[in-house]
Amino acid sequence: MQVMKDRLKLVFWDWSDTLISIKTLMNFHKEKSRVAKESGIYLDMMQELDKTGIEFIPYAWSLVMKFAQNEAGAKSGIKQVIVTNASTKEMAEQLLYAPYHNFDLILTADKFKPKPDPEMFLYALNQLDIKPSEAIFIGDSESDLWAARKMEIPFYKVNLTMQSYQTISSALFN
Repeated sequence: MQVMKDRLKLVFWDWSDTLISIKTLMNFHKEKSRVAKESGIYLDMMQELDKTGIEFIPYAWSLVMKFAQNEAGAKSGIKQVIVTNASTKEMAEQLLYAPYHNFDLILTADKFKPKPDPEMFLYALNQLDIKPSEAIFIGDSESDLWAARKMEIPFYKVNLTMQSYQTISSALFN
């Protein structure tokens, strides 16, 4: 089942190794723990981010922005939802410094059953009143693929290369 470009109403995004690299996340949490041990308290989040060099995958975020705006620069009307097996606390910390903050929903595994269970997807589709045939899912793992298959949502697999994101952009915007 393919989503027609003009019928796309929702993009589901995985978080780790789709919008941010796992290596970056591991460094972020390692530094946070070190700082907590040394000082007895957490430093300001910005100082921690500066030290760890947390970096979001730039080509992924340019695709997020493409979905957010139409060619004229106006809001596109396409909803964007993060579905992740991370916790709400982790996401709150990491999203503070994300390049884009206007996700319609951020669904985490401590509030819903983790992927590949379809619960997060069903919740988002119901909340936003969108059919699976009007959505796509962009992720990197087997659990992402299985979740998409269970929901009959087209899946676009990415890796940390620019080419994988360009392939999606070409398929949906050209």
